[in-house]
Amino acid sequence: MDKISFLSPFFLSGLGLVLVPIILHFINRKISKKIVFPTIRFIHQAQQIKSGKKQIRDKFLLLIRILILTLIVLIFSKPIILGKIPIADTTDTKIVLFIDLSVSMHTNSFNEYLKKGADEIFSANPDASYALLASSNKIEESLPFETKHEKIRDKIDLLKPTLLAGNHHDALSTLPSFFDSEGISKKIVYIFSDLQHYDWNHSRLPSLNLNTEIVVVKPEHINTTNVTIRNAVSELYVKDSVKKLRATIETHFFSVASASAKLKLTVGTKSVVKNIELRGGYNDKFIIDLDDPDSDTGMAEVLFDDDLQVDNTFFFWVGSGIPLKVAIVVDYRDEPAKKTESFFLINALSVTLPGMTKFDIRLVDPDFIWDQNLSELQGIFFLDSLTTYTESELEMLFSYLSEGGNVIYFSGKKSAQNIAKLFNSKLGQTRFNGFKGEINQLRSFTVDALDLDAPVLSIFREEKGDLNYFPIYKYSKFVPHKNSKTLLTFSTHDPFLIQESISKGSLFMFATSLSPQWSEFPTSMTFLPLTRHIVNYGQSENRGILTLTIGEDYAQKLNKMGLADEFQIKDEPGVFTLKNIPVELNINRMESDFTTTQEYKILSRLSSLKPGTSKANTHPESLNVTTSFESLLAALLILIFLLELIFANYKFKTNQITP
Repeated sequence: MDKISFLSPFFLSGLGLVLVPIILHFINRKISKKIVFPTIRFIHQAQQIKSGKKQIRDKFLLLIRILILTLIVLIFSKPIILGKIPIADTTDTKIVLFIDLSVSMHTNSFNEYLKKGADEIFSANPDASYALLASSNKIEESLPFETKHEKIRDKIDLLKPTLLAGNHHDALSTLPSFFDSEGISKKIVYIFSDLQHYDWNHSRLPSLNLNTEIVVVKPEHINTTNVTIRNAVSELYVKDSVKKLRATIETHFFSVASASAKLKLTVGTKSVVKNIELRGGYNDKFIIDLDDPDSDTGMAEVLFDDDLQVDNTFFFWVGSGIPLKVAIVVDYRDEPAKKTESFFLINALSVTLPGMTKFDIRLVDPDFIWDQNLSELQGIFFLDSLTTYTESELEMLFSYLSEGGNVIYFSGKKSAQNIAKLFNSKLGQTRFNGFKGEINQLRSFTVDALDLDAPVLSIFREEKGDLNYFPIYKYSKFVPHKNSKTLLTFSTHDPFLIQESISKGSLFMFATSLSPQWSEFPTSMTFLPLTRHIVNYGQSENRGILTLTIGEDYAQKLNKMGLADEFQIKDEPGVFTLKNIPVELNINRMESDFTTTQEYKILSRLSSLKPGTSKANTHPESLNVTTSFESLLAALLILIFLLELIFANYKFKTNQITP
């Protein structure tokens, strides 16, 4: 028999709201004093008739409003019908068992859920031919139809979810090859998955148009609440002659409600636990201190009872980090006012708070390029100071960028000459098209649009601060190349910040100066995080700490550091060292959000059969298959709303009574 379950059962507590119209109904009932006048007995009789009809209408309205509130609560609770697995009605049947082994399936009930489903399908279809296909972000297991039932059962018993964020495109693309034989009268694919939206996004799935029935078998108990640790950074300091560690832990709680939890920090043999409050739907940062750490590796853990525990833990390096080396190039000979601009930049990069990158800052003149090994620098700032560079010096700068360096250019009075030098030396493809605005500050411009998909602007995805508000009085009009990325744009549609890729490196170009006469940018809340994040961009390994995610392509980062031959593939998160370089290895957090892809979107990509179509019979004791009926409830809600409007505005007529 079919059962009803809910993906968000906590919303059912809202059913208590149905008491509101009932209470209001009784409060609004008028109890008037009864006075009888014999001369108006005919009017009284008419009122009784009308009153009786009105009471019936009021009761209907009360019932309708209770139904409206109930349907709203049910829609938010995401009801599903746990139905039965379709069973083939012929012996000439081929069945593929597709098993999702991505990280979101990493729950305590996985083995029971998978074994129960497979056993019941086998028992209901004993004469069918079976194949097995298991996938994470690659094909983990593939057994053809010729495989014996016992071997497939044994393999299913051994399957376990991986720590990889899923991508099932390659595995699903092999399904047509399983059914390439002619004369198959029945074809079924059972997909064992939670349909988590990252790995089952319909746009990432192949378009197969299979003439095959596809049945999704979800876990019976689906909990949409989950907490994950997104990042952890640390700082060592000494207080009262005691060595201390301060860790900043960033979490996200996928829930509509808040919850209490505990945060545990472990370093070597020392640990500390702190009570925390998780805000539903928010990123939170928690600071936790530990006395006298006795190891260079740390583990942060949120102690919270959710289905997916593997993303509650984050491993990180707590030893001393290496500051990023940056150079600020200023030409004081022509513009003494550049001291003010360099002052703002040095202050922004000198801020040292727990969880923030440290910088080794060098204030230099343009001639430094002959005395400095540029490969040691993670960023070079040019405050409108490229005009004196010769062709040889620009070639040295080009080599620095090609090897992965970052160059950040701020405009000024000499923007025309500087941009021309960059363009002619192939360091940049952006052109200069004059100035806009005046330093008299009578008119100002603001940033109007930003490219939130750009990694360098990721810090503004949740909170933009004053990014769209600080005034800019004068700026250089850039004409970007079609291959350039315009990260920030003025309300005039001119670029404010452009990024150009030069081989492995990046050239960032700001259209304004750091002079207070040009803009309020250097005194804005945006300036500090943006400039620091630009230097950090693509440079995590240069801090002396290599951060990796299980399943990513390690080659680029490892080759850049000369570690490709040293690295051994690991399948468990943790912290280790390669040639004395700390490596943080953690799981991908993209599947921590349990939001699911709607089933019909997946079926429409994979099968030519109409979603929901089934030619098979059912087995009375088969495993649950989910069917959502939110759309049906929504249609019913609209219909009842219309009924409420009709009843609320209907006026009863009273028949005339003659004596």
